[in-house]
Amino acid sequence: MLNALFGRRFLLLLPWLVLAANLGLTLSLWRTAHQQTVETARIEFIHEFETFVDSVTARMTAYEQVLRSVVGLFEASDDVSRAEFRTFVAALRLEERYPGIQGVGFARMIAPAELAGHVKSVRAEGFPEYTVRPPGERDTYSAIVYLEPFDWRNQRAFGFDMWSEPTRREAMARARESGKPALSGKVTLVQETDKDMQAGTLVYVPIYRKPSGSSNPAASRELMGWAYSPLRMKQLMTSILERDNPKLSQRVVVAVYDGQVAASTLLFANGDPAADPSGFAQTRAVVVAGRPWTVTAQALPGAQVKAGLAREDIVLIAGLAISILLAVLVAIVTRSQAQIRQANLDLQRNQKELQTIYDTASVAIAFIGPDGLIRRANQRMAQMFDTPLNRLQGSLYVDRVHPDERTAAIRNVEGLMSGAITFADLQRHYRRDGGGDFWGHLTSVRVADSEGRPAGLVAVIADVTDLKEQTEALARYRDRLEELIAERTAELVAAKQAADAANRAKDAFLANMSHELRTPLNAIGGMSYLLRRDSVTGNIDKSIGRLDKIDNAVKRLLALIGDVLEFAKLEAGQLELEQTAVDADTLMREVAGMFTAQAQAKGLALSVIASSGLPTAMIGAPSRIRSALANYVANAVKFTEQGSVTLRARLEADTGKDALIRFEVEDTGVGIAAETLVRLFTPFELGDNSSTREHGGTGLGLVITKRLAELMGGQAGASSVPGQGSTFWFSVRLKRS
Repeated sequence: MLNALFGRRFLLLLPWLVLAANLGLTLSLWRTAHQQTVETARIEFIHEFETFVDSVTARMTAYEQVLRSVVGLFEASDDVSRAEFRTFVAALRLEERYPGIQGVGFARMIAPAELAGHVKSVRAEGFPEYTVRPPGERDTYSAIVYLEPFDWRNQRAFGFDMWSEPTRREAMARARESGKPALSGKVTLVQETDKDMQAGTLVYVPIYRKPSGSSNPAASRELMGWAYSPLRMKQLMTSILERDNPKLSQRVVVAVYDGQVAASTLLFANGDPAADPSGFAQTRAVVVAGRPWTVTAQALPGAQVKAGLAREDIVLIAGLAISILLAVLVAIVTRSQAQIRQANLDLQRNQKELQTIYDTASVAIAFIGPDGLIRRANQRMAQMFDTPLNRLQGSLYVDRVHPDERTAAIRNVEGLMSGAITFADLQRHYRRDGGGDFWGHLTSVRVADSEGRPAGLVAVIADVTDLKEQTEALARYRDRLEELIAERTAELVAAKQAADAANRAKDAFLANMSHELRTPLNAIGGMSYLLRRDSVTGNIDKSIGRLDKIDNAVKRLLALIGDVLEFAKLEAGQLELEQTAVDADTLMREVAGMFTAQAQAKGLALSVIASSGLPTAMIGAPSRIRSALANYVANAVKFTEQGSVTLRARLEADTGKDALIRFEVEDTGVGIAAETLVRLFTPFELGDNSSTREHGGTGLGLVITKRLAELMGGQAGASSVPGQGSTFWFSVRLKRS
């Protein structure tokens, strides 16, 4: 009796247990689908953002090329007239090929003494009211002389002196000094009116006068003016979004800043960048024509996951429906035994068919009628073919087969129906309704009615796409194995050759070092002998000269030993870098002063050029920077017989917290062959390893410079053209004080 009572209570609780279990499973499936949706949306967001940034940099590069073509126009002609300029720009078809660009112009550099003549000349072209503005006396003037298309908006800029405005002047000066395209900071263009005002920026490329009697414009650095383009940022960025990224603006707020992210540096935004910080966000720093930009993207609320909500809803709704349905069915079964027994009588006719179809729920199961239609199918089959179950049922089975195998599938079905084929077990290529295809392992058998006539087919399909791909991949890997072994063998041989080369270089270094150490020691010994002999004769002048030579030999010996010790410290990781104030310009001038006498003795011009954009108040290791520069300058003076040696420094990157400074030493010496250049920064390597080489050296100076640069957060390298000279450079990262 107790067992019966317990059994009845269990039957009453069973529907609720089934409901709870299915609800838990549904919730788990829904969470998984939601996580997949969010991750897919995040990846798509990052891809779209990177595509937009690449579109911006590509568009700006294209605009630079437009301005370079203008430079080519001026280099090809002694005097470009207004009509020639208009015809040239019209041929560029700016609106069609370069959407978003406001125009292409030419701004002339004007000396104060030339100002009156310039105004008179332009007025004579048919512009009686032309003047250079703003008015006032200045050391230097510039004026926008040509600007096409010469519409009403661009006419507002005609005659404007861009050199008079600090932001524009900085970019113009940078272009003049570097000879490269330069982008200005954020400005308000003179083309703007009271309506639809936009942030603007300008791109400049310098144009130099062609020297008389020469066809090479690079032979003279006399500035004629600038080819330039004004850019209205809203117009430019909107064209990039609409043309290259049409979907992005509907889902993402994109913002472009001049330098760091701040309200005052905002160049463009298609919405409020800080409206909703809860969504996906991405930031990327780019450098456009020497000007740092920051591009950000903020996904609009909900936009990143809308595409996957339908699938999540289906999982949730279907799970709830199945859970409730199963609970109701269990309740009906447990509470209505008499009704179930009666229903079983009605179900017995189809028991064999239903039992066969639903015995296995992890694969697709279908019952195909004699007419080839899918009469019944399970939910797994609907999922496999990516179609609703009601659409799947009633469709032709052979229509689901890939066209390449459809004829064979028809013969297979007909053979099973007729009894010519008793059983099918094969791989079949299928098509999904949602697009794409898959490989299925098909097992099929004919079902007969009570009289032995064919009632249809039962088909079981398992998705074996992954297994097939893995099998094919394994076969390909097997075929590739010997090739991989051969490649690995070649790599090992190359590694052994590299090790042998390193050993040979070290042997050469030891031989060179022995020679370099013996040379000053022999000099010291020889001069000491002569000095003792002179002490007997009392020849003071000769004694002083020989003491000087002994002193030079000692200094050379100490320098050699110093290089070896410095390299040993670097190899052992024991070299410490001080952190004190660094002034790049002062460092270069100090190093130049160290070699002024040597350069003058050889008739060389030794000069220092520092970029105007170098930051001040930086912290670093000035003694190490000075040592690296001195090594470069010493080599440049040593290997240059005529011409010049030039020291330069420029800003490569600025994060706000630190800056990457690049130092260069350029000479007009003998140059270095390409096969020698690639191994100069390798330990124990010399440009000339022969015993008869003209110049001494340990082969460690350039290696030490490279290691020092790397310790200071930079790199080192060199470029050279034999017979024309070399440029050695290194970079260091300095902190802001």
